[in-house]
Amino acid sequence: IDVSSRKTIDSTKINKNGEFKFKLNIELPTFYSLRFSNNEQVTLIASPDEVLEISGTLNDIKNNYWVDGSENSLWIKLLNFQITRTITLTDSLKRSYQALPQGINKQISFTRDFIIKHATSPASYYALYQKIDDNIGVMDEFEDLHYFKVVASSLTALYPESQYTKAIMNHLKQISQAIRNQQLAAVINNTEGSLPDINLP
Repeated sequence: IDVSSRKTIDSTKINKNGEFKFKLNIELPTFYSLRFSNNEQVTLIASPDEVLEISGTLNDIKNNYWVDGSENSLWIKLLNFQITRTITLTDSLKRSYQALPQGINKQISFTRDFIIKHATSPASYYALYQKIDDNIGVMDEFEDLHYFKVVASSLTALYPESQYTKAIMNHLKQISQAIRNQQLAAVINNTEGSLPDINLP
């Protein structure tokens, strides 16, 4: 999973014992999506010199799998489990709109806490960009700017050449520019009422 796209890099068949293998050469922690023939998928983080062992049942694999050998991939599993719970709760509460923000607020608190506890894991990058639906992100880039900076600082220190590090640093520049634009607009709006009328030929 690249920053802005996904690309297929390998494929394999499950043997008669239900087993399969991949071997990849990587230099930095990288996100991968393991997709099955039924279109279900599992997101993993592979790091250099790691041997990941994934086990589970094919039906509803995203909720029925386990990963050994990759703590970062288990953090992704936890993040996905929590966001799925929140989405399910949110869907069930849509008829009771007043209760809706409470479930989202719990997810925001969970994500903030996760980032502080696991700031050195690339899973924190994943946590920043999780969404309740296509239009609602868990983290707000302005209200949660501190958490974006925490992740950016950690990734810069540990993986300065990673595409995810470069992406979040670029995103932080965009956020900073947007904040400056908002501040400038506020200054202009506050000043307009106090400017004197000028009559010049």
